[in-house]
This record gives sequence, C-alpha cells and structure tokens, in this order.
Amino acid sequence: MHGILNHAILAATKQALIDSHRKAVMKQSAAWMIALFILFIPAFSFAETKTQISAPQSSLQDINCMQCHSDKVNEAKFAASVHGANRCAGCHSGISDVNTHANGLQMPAKTDCSKCHPREAKEYESSAHKVDQKFDCTACHSPIHELMKWDGKKASVIRVCSACHSEEDFVRQGHGAAVLKGNEDSAACSDCHGMHDTPRFHINKDQYPIDARLYYTNVCLGCHNNKEMMARNHRTTKSVETYLQNYHGKIYRLGSPTYVAGCADCHSTHDILPATDPKSGLHPDNLVKNCLRCHKNANANLVKYHSHADYKDRSKYPIEFWTMAVMTVYILFGLITTWSHTLLWSIRSYIAHYRLKAQGHVVDPEILKIKNPGEYYRRFSVPQQIMHLLLMISFFGLVLTGMPLKFCMCSWQWGLKIMNLLGGAKYAGLLHRIFAVVLISLVLIGLVISARFAFSRKKGTSFLDRLTGPDSLFFRKKDWNDLKCMLKWFFGFGQKPKFDRWTYYEKAEFLSLMWGMFVIGVTGLFLWFNELAAKVLPGWIFNVSTIIHSYEALLAACVIFTVHFFNVHFIPGRFPMDPAMFTGRIEKYKLVEERSLYMERLEKEGKLDLYRAKPPGLLLTFFSGAFGIASLILGIGMMVLIVIGFLG
Repeated sequence: MHGILNHAILAATKQALIDSHRKAVMKQSAAWMIALFILFIPAFSFAETKTQISAPQSSLQDINCMQCHSDKVNEAKFAASVHGANRCAGCHSGISDVNTHANGLQMPAKTDCSKCHPREAKEYESSAHKVDQKFDCTACHSPIHELMKWDGKKASVIRVCSACHSEEDFVRQGHGAAVLKGNEDSAACSDCHGMHDTPRFHINKDQYPIDARLYYTNVCLGCHNNKEMMARNHRTTKSVETYLQNYHGKIYRLGSPTYVAGCADCHSTHDILPATDPKSGLHPDNLVKNCLRCHKNANANLVKYHSHADYKDRSKYPIEFWTMAVMTVYILFGLITTWSHTLLWSIRSYIAHYRLKAQGHVVDPEILKIKNPGEYYRRFSVPQQIMHLLLMISFFGLVLTGMPLKFCMCSWQWGLKIMNLLGGAKYAGLLHRIFAVVLISLVLIGLVISARFAFSRKKGTSFLDRLTGPDSLFFRKKDWNDLKCMLKWFFGFGQKPKFDRWTYYEKAEFLSLMWGMFVIGVTGLFLWFNELAAKVLPGWIFNVSTIIHSYEALLAACVIFTVHFFNVHFIPGRFPMDPAMFTGRIEKYKLVEERSLYMERLEKEGKLDLYRAKPPGLLLTFFSGAFGIASLILGIGMMVLIVIGFLG
C-alpha cells in the first residue's frame, strides 16, 4: 500500500513542477510571486491550525503536503483520524529538500510505527503475520490515513480479522456469535490468537499442530477457570476441574500437554457447538469420528468414556461415585487396621526393649543360652532373593512414575519436578510400563511357584495338608490364634506368640501383595490397551479402572512405606535393616527369637543341618546394607511426598 501511495505522490509532484517550470519561463516575475503565494501562504496557514507532534526539523516543516497528495489523502478525514494530530513528516521522515523529493531523487524513509508504538511493534516482530505473511501494520490498520480510534469492542476485532479470515462458522455460532450480540466476556479472535503477538506453530498438513495444543489449552482454561466470568454467564468451572482430574488434564499439568488431547482437540476450534447440536463433534453421532483423530481404533464402546466425569456427582455418574465411595472405605479400613497393629507393636516392642536395658542387659539373656548363636542358616533361596530385589526395584519405579499423576494438583508441584527429572511424561510412561511388566511377571512366577507347591504329589501329603501346613503362605487356624496372642501381648496380658516359618503378618503382606498386584495389573492393562479393551467393554470401565488403579496403588505404597518398613527396619534389634532378604541368611539367635517353632521343627525332622550356611561375604554384606538403607531413605521420602500431596 505504501508503494502505491508513494508512486502516486511522485507522479503528481513531478507533473506539478513541470507545469510550474513552463509558467516560469513565460512569466518569470509573476510566476515566482504566484509560486510563493501558493507554496508558502497555505503552509503557514496549515501550521497555525494544526498541532505539531513529533514533526522533524526539516525544510518540509512548513510545507502543506496536501498540495500534491490531496488526491490520495483526504485532509478532513486525516485530521479527524487517530493520527490527525501528527504532521506528515512525523511518519514520513527522511525528506530534507522538497525539490529533490519532487524530482523523485529523495523518497521518505519506510514508515516506522515503533517510534510511537514500541510495545506493539516488539510483539509483532515474531508474530505469524509478520514472519510468515510479511504483513506490515497497514495490513490490518487501514486505511491508515483515516484510521479511527479503536472503540474497545471485541466485535471490531472480529471485523478486522474477517477481512482476511472468512470464518463463517465462528461468526455465526459459538464465541463469535456471542461477541456480535454484545457479550464482551465471550472470546474474539484476539483472545485466543493474540492481538499483535499471534504465535507461529509448526504446521503439519495431516495433523493438528501439536505445539499449538499447550497454547490454546492455556487460553481455554484461562477463561473457563475464571469463576467470576463464568458466574456472569451462568456457567461453572466444572469443565476445567474435571478435565484436570482425568488423564489428559493430568499430563497437561505435568508439563507434557502435546502428548494428550487439549480442549480444541475434542471441542473443535471456531465452530464450538453444544453436544446436542448435530453438527458438533461431541454429538453422539459424531463422537467416534472425533475420537478417531487420536485413537486409531476408536469405536462406540470407547466413546462411552466420561471425559468430564465428576466423581462426586452421584446422580449423573453413579458408577464412578459408588466405585470411589467403596474404594475410599476400603483404603481407610486397610490403613487403619495395619497402622493400628504397627503402632501397638512398636509401643510394646520399645517398652520391652527399654525394660531389658533398664535391667542392665545388652541382649536378651535367653540368647546367651543358645549354643553358637552367631551361626548362619539359609532363610531364602537365591531365586527368592533375586525376585525380591526385582520386586523392590519395580515397585519403587512404579510409585515414582505413577504417583505424580495421583497428586498432580498439589500446589508444591513435586510431581512436575519428578516428571522433568525423568524426561517428561513420555519417558515416565514408558518406564512405568516397563516396571509394570516386570512386576506382573514376578506375580505370575509367584503364582506358578505357589501352584506347584499346592498341587505337588509329595508322598504322604494331600492338597489340604500342603495348603494348611506350616510351609504354606495360606492362612490357617494357628495364624488366628497367633493374632489373638499378639493382641494380648500388645496390652501386656500375655506372652508374645511363637512363630513357625511364616508369621501371620508376613502371610497378610504376601496375600495382600498378590491381590493388590492383580487388581492394579488388570486395571492398568485396561488403561494401557484401552482400544483393545473397548472392543468388549464399555468406555466407562476406564473411569472405574482409573479410580481402582489409583486407590489400590496408593494403599500399597502407604502400607509398604510404613507397615512393611517398620517390620524390616524399625523393630528393636533390626535397625537400620534386616539383611536376611538380601543375604538369604539369618543368624541362629534371630531364628530362635523370631521363629523358634520353625527351628524346632527342622531339628525334629533332622533337616536343620541342611539349612546351615556360611556367613555372608564382605561385598554382599556391604551391598545389602547400602541398598537397604538407600531403599529406606527413598521410601520415606516418597511417603513424605504422598503426605504433602494430600495436604495440598
């Protein structure tokens, strides 16, 4: 536009000077007087009636530019425009001599709007319009000489943008229609795309630009999470709250929004319509097609997933509500019972330990009666040691990569820090699945070993004998009696029971582990292979699976990092750890103290010597201690993060 205007100005100027020159030859004296009158008198008059703003001190200072450019610029309209108070040279600088300019030898410098509009110019430098389209300011702000002050209405923005962007759907319905009806809370073009700082995105013709997902999701949440704005428009922020509580929203909060659906992926961009509208992508008839954009095998079952489910709304989401209610009672019952048992045990143990010290004993006098108390016996086999080590590593890995999703709403944002440490949600998810495969494999191996034990054809034993025998990890009558004796001992009304190979609390931990891993594993597989599961299961099963998976994992983490840690680390005489699981060996005095019935049985059966073992080597002892203490510190740290997550 500047080029056309400059050309017209140059042509008009040249023609005026040629005519003036011819008259000067014929009538020199009269012509010079007329020229002086024409050039200078109106200029002085114009200077007296116009306010000078930022006009450069040049030979054109008192020249009336309209003498030559009135055919292109309407003086009256320019005077009434937003720039009307400016002199021409305020924008068109660089002219030092009018004759040279008239001859086309000196043209004005390129207009630099940044002199008066530095902030807008800085924002515009990296915008899509500037970088990709090469547009200058006049592309939107035109006609520049007649430009009026913006009235502050969003409808004016839409009219400017619609000059190039013919988005009929946006103007006809949704946000645009509301703006044109006078709702200034609704979004105009600049609310979503920026005014001067319109961002640039990597455009892929076959896919929505993923780097735009974070930007536009932030924009949507910015308005729809504004309680005052939503209240004015008779809406709520529930859509934002429920989005941030589902998988997509959690990954968004954990710093990896490009890997999950943002608002525009499901709700479209300009033609945002209610789900009841047949043209909406959220209409039941269009949901499968809409979900196919991300889920390549989406079907009618998958789209029954409740993406904005409010689990507290019993009337609208009864299945999710009751699932959460049951799981809440379940986890509270599990934690209260196990924590109560651990608390009573710890109090009684430390009281007994204190009394022993008060009597002047370094160790229990009963230990001194044992012959060779420092001898070692095999407690666990090498395969069992390896399985336990892998179990620990996979469990820690699952908690570390999974709990950030559970507590992503925590204001401390420790989940985001862990995700960043792991390289983002993509790699954290990959690690989570690897650890899950390891853990599932261990559970399956454990089931095979248990089945071989239970269904073996050992001579002289039946299935029931093996299932309820002293070497079984299944509960038997003695375990119930041991629990009652233990409770009496807690309160000082009896002696601590004697145990065989497995205690009732070890069996409880083992069976709880198997049950928990089964539940977590099945629900995790549903969520992992959701498209495959949706071939036979309705989509709301993923809502239910998310609740169960999350709560069961939380219960497992809390029990392991408190109850199990107490049993193997904090019982008097075991701190900082019980190395038996790592070394596979146990001292004779500990065997007598903790499992006297087991040792008596082995001795009676003539098998005790078969379990005699050498002391663990130096490297194994060091490794056991280092790994055990590191696990203790890591577990306690994770438990602290879980507590912080609950506190907010």
